[in-house]
Amino acid sequence: MSDALLDDDFQKALGFESISASQLSRKNNEIEPSILATLFLDLVYQIQGFHHKHLKWMPLKITDSSTLPLNLTNYKWAKFRKTKAGVKLHLRLVFMDKNMVYPENAVITVAKEHDRNQLEILVGQGSHVCV
Repeated sequence: MSDALLDDDFQKALGFESISASQLSRKNNEIEPSILATLFLDLVYQIQGFHHKHLKWMPLKITDSSTLPLNLTNYKWAKFRKTKAGVKLHLRLVFMDKNMVYPENAVITVAKEHDRNQLEILVGQGSHVCV
């Protein structure tokens, strides 16, 4: 979403002068998580409904990553900021419904690794993945 909103042509079409990823992050933190969960589930059900009508139904596959902080003193090899170290867990999750979500693939990298660099690995295994 942030990549689409950072597109200059898209911002002009919406009448915005600029949008930064940090602005989006701050606004996202102000939203009640239950609203985002409801929105997510609604979008999943719409996608699944489309698949039922037009395609053979397949579970929704989602990529996600989480940064896990580490002590820089003990893990110098994982340095990603001046005073921080960490690793990043990149996951491909299978979303069947709100009660059934499970990891299908995982890759661990140093925290400074960008998520896009792992998409080919996570997506390139014959799956349909939403990012």
